[in-house]
Amino acid sequence: ATTKTTRVKATHPDHSPLVAALAPALTAKASELYAERPPQKPSCLMISSVSGLPISDEEICAPEYWARHLVSTVNFEKAIGSLVEACTERAKAPASKFESEWTAVCIDIGDG
Repeated sequence: ATTKTTRVKATHPDHSPLVAALAPALTAKASELYAERPPQKPSCLMISSVSGLPISDEEICAPEYWARHLVSTVNFEKAIGSLVEACTERAKAPASKFESEWTAVCIDIGDG
């Protein structure tokens, strides 16, 4: 198997306490946007790169989560481990024929 990599040009720190001053503004803007259009709960498993664990619908729909996400260290290894574990457990007891034939997809949504 091959692995594709892409170098990301960083113009500012992300996922760092160095951007903590931006967190209140991000929370306020997310709150404003959510008031206009409440977020929908995810229809699939979501893993938090902050905790590395599956994230609850309530947490991912909270404006404060995104401020924590901005300043927290990415826990990518634990997140991938949680994803593999969840997929392995789901494959043991698929809810349908479709689920017995599915493939896990990992998407890192971020700059770059």
